[in-house]
Formats: sequence, structure tokens, C-alpha cells
Amino acid sequence: MSDSGGLGTLLAEYETWLAVERGVAANTLAAYRRDLRSYTRFLADRGLDDPAMVGSEPAGTEAVAAFVEHLKTARGEDGRTRFKPASVARALVAVRSFHRFCLVEGHLSADPSEDVTAPRVPQGIPKALAEGEIEALLAVVAIDDVSPGPVRLRDRAILETLYGTGMRISELVGLDLSALDLEDGLLRAFGKGAKERVVPMGRAASAAIVAWLPARLEIVARARRGDPDAVFVNPRGGRLTRQGCWKIVQRHGLRAGLGGRLSPHVLRHSCATHMVDRGADLRVVQELLGHASVSTTQVYTKVTQSRLRAVYDAAHPRARTLPFPTGDTPEPPGPSGGPGRLDLAAMADVTNATLRAQLEREQTRIRSQLEQMGHGGIGMAFDEGFADSGQVTAERGEVEALAGTLLDTLAEVEHALEKFDAGGYGQCERCGQPIAEDRLEAKPAARLCMSCASSRR
Repeated sequence: MSDSGGLGTLLAEYETWLAVERGVAANTLAAYRRDLRSYTRFLADRGLDDPAMVGSEPAGTEAVAAFVEHLKTARGEDGRTRFKPASVARALVAVRSFHRFCLVEGHLSADPSEDVTAPRVPQGIPKALAEGEIEALLAVVAIDDVSPGPVRLRDRAILETLYGTGMRISELVGLDLSALDLEDGLLRAFGKGAKERVVPMGRAASAAIVAWLPARLEIVARARRGDPDAVFVNPRGGRLTRQGCWKIVQRHGLRAGLGGRLSPHVLRHSCATHMVDRGADLRVVQELLGHASVSTTQVYTKVTQSRLRAVYDAAHPRARTLPFPTGDTPEPPGPSGGPGRLDLAAMADVTNATLRAQLEREQTRIRSQLEQMGHGGIGMAFDEGFADSGQVTAERGEVEALAGTLLDTLAEVEHALEKFDAGGYGQCERCGQPIAEDRLEAKPAARLCMSCASSRR
């Protein structure tokens, strides 16, 4: 093992490697630097600033585990938790990447972070806008004037391009004229790690950029220090910054009545969500967004059960129709064959064969996703997908969290199918009464009605 210096020296070497060899984005480098400075300070406070001590067992592993626990339990002045699970998981990714770098370079004899488990990260659903809200947003900057101003032309092009391509804000402001192929409706985007990909543009985005370019040329020509390469510039001719683009998007979101819900990333989420809703292949969306792992893209396939029911109610002609007109409801035979009363609540149970088919398709889809993620059905085997521990988008904790969510959803779907087979779907397993429809929409595999579930607590 090399003794080339303390942890501070190794950290400087690692940061140089990230910037030069890996070519990570400036924001990623800053996040890693911040997390690792916190980590090395934590070790120094405990007298562990010698690489030999950090790489030894079990002291090294215990130190990494203690650092993770320190982040999980840290509190702010208001008594609230300082770091969310995603922040803790990201910090552990940085620590793992640093130690693996030191191991490969011969500075450590073992990786003390290898057996430390990342916290489970709750998998949030992307906050996409509805298609009608997108139309309202674009109507705010509609080019319907005879001679619209350059600001409106630019802003329209920005919104159309963000939504039409799903680009990140950093990719948009970094876009150069040489990256545009307006004839074929394509552009070259440079994503995380300077990775290049070709992205198609829709006609609306292409037309908006074509309309903006003459105004852009005039602005740059008048500017003393204009940027001749940038597609999107400010009124002084300089390249538009991330902060400037963010403010433009938020300003038009307020004008469209979207409040504070709109951001450049929301437009990216909306692009992906709308494509998946309309049947786009997951691999195509992954390529479009520039995701390193399909597990990151899979979050857009999480169809809620309420949406499943809404689609069913809208698509099936008899989803909300009673089979008999009001007042003409016959009384089916009772248990002994005599007259009985029709249970209208039971009629409203979700027992239609169409819904069962949809649940079976959902079951197949989730199992396919788990297979793509490397889940074998018994345990999680994700190591093969994490050869590059520096990929935050494919970070182990996030993928395990997504797999856990998928498994929970799969269990609900399979339980619902079992109740279909048993003929008891939609009935409380304790009192035998029908479960309310809104509860079934929220939890399709609910075993108890709301009353029994509340008394159980």
C-alpha cells in the first residue's frame, strides 16, 4: 500500500481524476467535493486521518457506517432532520467512489465502504404537468404578433425545446449553433460526463428556433462581447446562464397560472411522462433523456392504481352503468332459491374481466422491470450494474429503493388477482362488507374496509 500522503492529499488526487479522467460536470464535482470534505472532517475528528487506519478492518468499515449514521441523525437548529435519505445516499456514493479510487491506485489495501448499506430512498413520482397545462404555458408566449419582440421569440424557443426534447437546463444553455440540424430536426446534446447524444426535435421546437435565430443574430451583432456560438443569449449577447433560464421559465409559469410548480426540470419530466403515457418504448425514452441506467427512466412507468381505475372507468362502456333502470331492479334468488335483494354495493365492486386483464398486464410489466434491474426474485443482485460507483443516476440506494417499491406494488397486484380467483375481491376479510370504492382505488389489494382497518390500529 502506498503512503503518498494523508486523506487530504488523496482527496485532491481524486478530485483531479474526477475532473480530468471522468470529465464530470462542475455541479457533480462540487457535490462530491462537499460530501467528501464533510467525510474527511468527520474522520479527522475521530483521529482517523491516516489512510492505513481508514483502510484497516474493522475500523474502516465502522468509521464509514458511523459517518452515514451521523448524517441520518443530524439535526438543524429547528430540531428537524438536516439531511434527507437521498442526500445521505448521495454522500455514501461519493465515499464509495473515493475509496474505490484509492484502492485501485494502491493507496488502500481494502475498501471500507463496500459492506455499508445505503439508506432506503423513497421513490418520488415525477411532478409532470398535464398536457392541457403545457398548452396553456405555450399559449402565454404564442407568436401571434406581426413582428414579435426578440425576448418572446427566445422564450418561446426555450419552452418548446425544453418540452420537445426533454433536455436538461444545463444542456440547453450549453447548446451551440453547430449542434443544430434544423433540416432534419435533430440536435446534439452534451449531458453528464460530457456524454454526447443525438436528440430529435418536434416541428414546433424546430420552428420556434428558426423564428428566434434572426433576432439572435441581431443581438449578437450589436453586442460588444457577444457569444457567436451560443443558441440562447441574453439581451447583451452573452450566453444565457442556468439561473437566467430558470427565471424565464418560472416567470412564464406564473403568467400561465401554474404558480411555483414550473421549472425546467418539470418540463423534462412532462416530456418523458407524456411520451410513456402515449406508448413510447422505455429504451427510447432512456436514450432521449440521456439516462445512464434504464432504472432511472423506469420511474415514469409507475402507473398509480387510481389512474388504472380512471382509465378503466373512461374506457369501458359499462364501468359506471347499472344493468337495470332505476326502479326496475329485480330481486335475484336468495340462498334458498326464494326472492332476495340485489346488493347494489356489491354490484359496484371492481370485478370486471377488463380490470383483471389490466392487472395481469401490470403484473407482467413490473416483473419485466425487476428482471431488467437485475432482481432475481429472491434477493437483489445489483452489483454488476454499479461498476462505476460515481454514477449518481444509477446509485445503488436509489435503485434498491425503486425495486422495493416495485415489489410492494407487485404484491398488491398479485393479492388482488388472488381475490379475483377466490371470488371475494372488494369484500372486507373481517366483516364481509363491501370495501368502499375510493379505498379500492387507493389500495386495490385492500383486505379490510376502512372501519375495520381503523379499529385494528
